[in-house]
Amino acid sequence: MRVAIFGSNGFIGSHLSNYLSTKKSLDILCMVRENSDLSVLEKLKIKYLNNKLNYFIYNPNNLIDLFKDQKIDMIINLISYGVNQDHKNKKIAHKVNTEMPVALYKVASENNVKYFIHFGTSQEYGNEKYIKESIERKPISIYGKSKYEGCNACIEEYIKNKNCKLVILRPFSIYGECESEKKLIPSLINSIKKQTKLSLTEGLQDRNYLYVEDLIKYIYLVIGEISNLEFIDYNIGSAKNIKIKNIAKIISDITNMSENSLNWGAVSYRDGETMEFKADFNRIYGKVGKLDEHTMYDALQKINLFMDK
Repeated sequence: MRVAIFGSNGFIGSHLSNYLSTKKSLDILCMVRENSDLSVLEKLKIKYLNNKLNYFIYNPNNLIDLFKDQKIDMIINLISYGVNQDHKNKKIAHKVNTEMPVALYKVASENNVKYFIHFGTSQEYGNEKYIKESIERKPISIYGKSKYEGCNACIEEYIKNKNCKLVILRPFSIYGECESEKKLIPSLINSIKKQTKLSLTEGLQDRNYLYVEDLIKYIYLVIGEISNLEFIDYNIGSAKNIKIKNIAKIISDITNMSENSLNWGAVSYRDGETMEFKADFNRIYGKVGKLDEHTMYDALQKINLFMDK
């Protein structure tokens, strides 16, 4: 099966592209724009013992050109804008997260692509305390709203013409090697290892963190079962929640460094912030099985070792 991965040079896309490229049953095309930064993709070759990545330069303004010389069986769309806190432009978010996915899906459907996996986000649910696919989505952030609109647009297009099967995956908080240093876990690791001050809330939020290795294995299982999937959308996350303060304690234990650099309570909680929630992943478990996922301790050990290389 030939699989084209859009957003292949992002955090999740880089892990997924490297991992799937090692599978003999799959022919992976890493779809990149001209002058894209491929450093994370190339760096992660070491982790996945991958020798070669197959790059394909595409023009987002002329998607039809993708299919002139390539027979593509599946598209995985990981392109997004707004994951980083400094991404606050509503127009860009709408173009990337709403317009681009449905345009890509339409072209795929018109050119005999069998399957289309699109990534939404847990932020589509807003501050709900019990989350499952069937509840009403009430996104708050620019990222959550634009991803929600993009998912809906793809679903509407899929309902019109079901030639190209649509599956939407909504991952919860994903962490791992080569994640942006602005994200929480890399910030905690860097602060503790370098003993630089970091201002935080009290850290009592209960959050759902899934190690990226476990996520990409779930995606691989979804690819294998995609012809049998009856639902359109599936949430993917960890079977266990963890408090932010406990993550810092694990990092301190692994690195043998003090947590004194962390200034707990210096930052106020966001208005209306959900302290505890529960996410239901029975839909994905029922279709592809439940992985024996990494513990936070084991995953952070791997991340720490990779950072030291």
